[in-house]
Amino acid sequence: MDINWPMVSEIFFDKIVDVILGGLAGYAVYSFRRRRGNKRQKLLKELAFLRTKGVAQRNLGFSFREMKKQHSAWIDGVQHTEQRIFEFVSELSAAEAQKLATLDKVTQVMVPLSSDERVFVRTFNNFNERLERLNTLIEKYLTPDLGQ
Repeated sequence: MDINWPMVSEIFFDKIVDVILGGLAGYAVYSFRRRRGNKRQKLLKELAFLRTKGVAQRNLGFSFREMKKQHSAWIDGVQHTEQRIFEFVSELSAAEAQKLATLDKVTQVMVPLSSDERVFVRTFNNFNERLERLNTLIEKYLTPDLGQ
């Protein structure tokens, strides 16, 4: 029985190439998932920080309710924070960003307000709603099964 050595070496070489390429592909998938996971963790960390900052801003709004001079500056700060939140959430998921940006609630105000107060109260209520939704979003992405 003669062994065809060139054919054996070709089969052996093909197997080695398959193992190497399979290992490289597996490593590439692992590396991609790891980088994606690291990026996701960084985004979630930044969103958690922005939520903490947003809660402080919202709470500061309670004290500004009577200080009409501060309304404009407070609203500008809230809009800046919301813009940053939308930027980070859109990196996480464009659909989640759109969902967060679209509010489907209109809070009724039971006391008469001036036009300045209406803008302040609407901004306050919308910001509060977005902070609640952001908290839900962060909790959703912190579940272990999404890292797969």
